[in-house]
Amino acid sequence: MTEQLKIQARQGTTVVAIASLLVGIVAVACAAIFVKISLAEIGPIATISNRFWIAIVPFSVWAGGERLLQPETPSAPLRPDEWALLLLAGVIAAVDLPLWAFSLSRTSVANAMVLSDLAPLFTTLGAWLLWRQRFDPRFLVGLAVSLMGAIAIGIGDVQLDPLQLFGDGAALLSALFLSAYLLTLERLRTRLSAPVILLSTSSIGALITGAIALNVEHQLLPISSQGWVAVIGLALVSQVLGQGLITFSLNRLSSGIVALSYLLEPVLSALGAWILFSETLSLFNATAFLIVIVGVYIAISSPSAVKAG
Repeated sequence: MTEQLKIQARQGTTVVAIASLLVGIVAVACAAIFVKISLAEIGPIATISNRFWIAIVPFSVWAGGERLLQPETPSAPLRPDEWALLLLAGVIAAVDLPLWAFSLSRTSVANAMVLSDLAPLFTTLGAWLLWRQRFDPRFLVGLAVSLMGAIAIGIGDVQLDPLQLFGDGAALLSALFLSAYLLTLERLRTRLSAPVILLSTSSIGALITGAIALNVEHQLLPISSQGWVAVIGLALVSQVLGQGLITFSLNRLSSGIVALSYLLEPVLSALGAWILFSETLSLFNATAFLIVIVGVYIAISSPSAVKAG
């Protein structure tokens, strides 16, 4: 009977992790809108700097509240390798998010989307090479199906323009850094809670991007109420809610399935525009969206998606 209760408890935590991941992806999908609005007033590095420093306050409250609710939980001091991973995660975030914002200002949204769609491939390869993770055939089929659908969504609008090479390169590098970030978070989640990790990475990211923005872009803060709404929304919706729930889910789900779920971003954005603004959704795009959803479902229902234990 005890073993049966343990199995039910694991199934319950898995369902909560999957739900957290999906809600987190919805919140992260809003980031492109906030960034586009913010870029009208401040640069990409300053935009991400605001995202980080505004998020520090709610992450501090979250981490403090978690500590108050679990005072009996012992907290062993971090090992040097764990401090190194925290620092690495902060540095990666400080590089990845500005690269992504920069790519949106230097290339088409379609180009940036198609190139960033390669992140799940990099994450799966990294987990196999670095953490010796094994992925079953069902997960790999889901990965392949999702990638085909995601690339089909944006490939028709891709522009082969030499003037956009810097933006395209930034989008590709951003996909690589996102993969490294998720792999690092997955390892940190074995010891640390989501708010503690994100409080540390946001603080490190704020320091790095703030210093760079002041020296390179010379304008750190928005100048209008619309600009402030954009960076506050970016921080609270995409960083705190989105990244918070995604990082929380990594305690139960593999970084490969989390990266794969990012492919749902364009699907969610298009469906939102269809519902809210009555934008046209072509049959081709609708089919591609369905392929992505089916691929993610195949992968997320595979044994490789969920960690053992």
